[in-house]
Amino acid sequence: MAILTDAKARNIKPTDKPLAHGGVPGLRLMPSKTKGQGRWEMRFVSPVTGKRRDAGLGSYPSVGLAEARDKAEAMRECIALGRDPLEDARTALVTKKESPTFEQAMDATLKVRRLTWKNEANASVRWLGRIQKHASPLLAMRVHDIEPEHIKAVLQPIWATQPDTARKLKTAIAQVLDWSEAHDYIKASPIPKALKQLGDFCTVATVHQPAMPYSHIPIFVDEHLYPADRVTQHLILFVILTAVRSANARFATWEQVDLKRKVWTIPAAAMKSKKNEGIALEVPLSSHALSILELMRGAHPVLIFPSPRKQVALSDMSTTSFLRTRNAPSDVAGRIATLHGFRASFKNWALEETDYADELSEAALGHAIGSRVRRAYARTSQLDFRRELMQKWSDFVMQKA
Repeated sequence: MAILTDAKARNIKPTDKPLAHGGVPGLRLMPSKTKGQGRWEMRFVSPVTGKRRDAGLGSYPSVGLAEARDKAEAMRECIALGRDPLEDARTALVTKKESPTFEQAMDATLKVRRLTWKNEANASVRWLGRIQKHASPLLAMRVHDIEPEHIKAVLQPIWATQPDTARKLKTAIAQVLDWSEAHDYIKASPIPKALKQLGDFCTVATVHQPAMPYSHIPIFVDEHLYPADRVTQHLILFVILTAVRSANARFATWEQVDLKRKVWTIPAAAMKSKKNEGIALEVPLSSHALSILELMRGAHPVLIFPSPRKQVALSDMSTTSFLRTRNAPSDVAGRIATLHGFRASFKNWALEETDYADELSEAALGHAIGSRVRRAYARTSQLDFRRELMQKWSDFVMQKA
């Protein structure tokens, strides 16, 4: 093969094919958008992975033919020794940089992640708390020292028993290590190998929130929720009566409520499903739900369910603690009913105890059905039917109170 000359290289045009150097196998000059300019590329098969790789060696004419040849020959020598020159270069770069601790990388990752969260304050607390509670052994370690077995050690205790928490923890750790890899502090994330080490018996499955059987709800309400003297009790009962997501109720404000129409409007931005973005949910308020709002009047100028002491939105831990201390029964053996699970209780009641169309209870839950136009239409045109459904649900829930 003829050796590429400087004269021919200076005449390379954007429409030309790559020009082989001729002196080193795999070395070629790739054309650029400007005539007489290009970039050197070295194509080789990695002796480590067996895969084809392309390495950039600089731009032409800044890097001349001789310099490009010298760089390519050095790479060929590395390959002949059974090493991947790109991985060698990456390792050298990582070694030069002072690797941060996992905690430092976590803080840096959080600054980026929190920009993508709708409820930034609460999401940040949950994200940090998850790592600090279950992955504390990693915090003081340098990220380049973290091996798959370290990841496995923090995930394994909860991998099978708390699969949802394990999945979220794995994601959080992966985000920190991805940040570390992107900033060249580590060569590759150890997460994939850690997951292989955990084995099939630890496969995380989707687990639904434990729900209280709907037949138990009237008794539970009578014994623990009505009458009430705590904001937590009012909030839990309001969530049960409206079948909304707990976060929507915890952050509900008075300006969202239209008492004349007896409607509470959850803003589109607060809807969980991406399919529902841009569509607010109008929640018809039953007579019992309106009574709770009347009891909460004056507690806070903005929030409907404020924390009495801190005067901020009531935390989800307060409701979880309340249900746990009352040993709220659920449909999952050994588990306490969750506040979110009451949505499933409502759904089961609607399916088994009423003749309403399934689509109506789905709309009441704020689930996305059909096209965007159809969802928007259903939210408004079916309001009266949903009001009737929710009043019957409310009467069922409060029958013993």
